[in-house]
Amino acid sequence: MEQTEREKEFARQYEANEKYNLTTLASRAAGVSGLNLVVPVRGAVQRTFDPQHGAYGVEVLPAAKSSVVAVLDGTVLLSGFTAADGYAVVIQHNGDLVSVYSHLGTLVCKSGDKVRAGEAISSAGNVTKDQQEQIVHFELWHKGSALDPTLYIAF
Repeated sequence: MEQTEREKEFARQYEANEKYNLTTLASRAAGVSGLNLVVPVRGAVQRTFDPQHGAYGVEVLPAAKSSVVAVLDGTVLLSGFTAADGYAVVIQHNGDLVSVYSHLGTLVCKSGDKVRAGEAISSAGNVTKDQQEQIVHFELWHKGSALDPTLYIAF
């Protein structure tokens, strides 16, 4: 499906607003250094990284009408609906890094697309039946190991 004019305008507007919005935090994971990641969605972190309890990422409460953007340049591996997490996007980046975005709204990328850091990939998610507000789930993986996104990104 091609993007609608509304989706194209949404992507253009967000990209213009967030063009130079980079976050650099000191990396703390073995084998990962010097990452300059774009904030995927601005908001308050509601649920933190806790792999012992199955939380391999963070859940962010975004502002209304927020966009979700790619944290680095990469290739979209998955863009679609999943039974467990609703609309989701998975992006493969250089350096064996993978970013996962779920509980999304309207997707503006498809599998196989090349995306740039800061490029809109979706709108923020819809309210689910379990939750009272929008939420975006974000994960960061390196060589098959989950990383704590808050060590690399200031949401």
